Amino acid sequence: MSSLPLAFQKEIVAELVAEDALLILAKGLGLRNILGSFLQIYSQPQNLVLLINSHADEETALRDDMRSNDVGYGGAYFRSITSEQSVSERSELYRYGGVMAITSRILVMDFLTSRIPSHLITGILVANAHRYSTISALGCVCGRKKMKVDKLICGLFCF
Repeated sequence: MSSLPLAFQKEIVAELVAEDALLILAKGLGLRNILGSFLQIYSQPQNLVLLINSHADEETALRDDMRSNDVGYGGAYFRSITSEQSVSERSELYRYGGVMAITSRILVMDFLTSRIPSHLITGILVANAHRYSTISALGCVCGRKKMKVDKLICGLFCF
């Protein structure tokens, strides 16, 4: 949180860490900084945080921010899960932990086929939440996961 320049940004991150929240923030108030700081906190091998619905350029920017702050050993704990990776590679990455940027399609398939060790999931963050719906497949997975775990970090972010 020390990389956040404004007091209200630090307060937002502290509240997001303390409990589940929906963050709605106007453009220009530092959403990427807030999200980056939040991801830095959870970018550890003992955590498995899924970042869903993000675009490649957003992932690159967040990863670069983490590298510049020397977090997660140069971004080692922030990975992108793509369809180009084999099932076994994805399963190994999930067990490795950290922050995983993943598409909702891969998440749904891996979750329903138990490739993701659901007991390891610490949090689910949904980027571009204006495209999120509780009746979508992604909404089903988020709801299903929330019902199974008492303490789960859930966040919705719009870039």
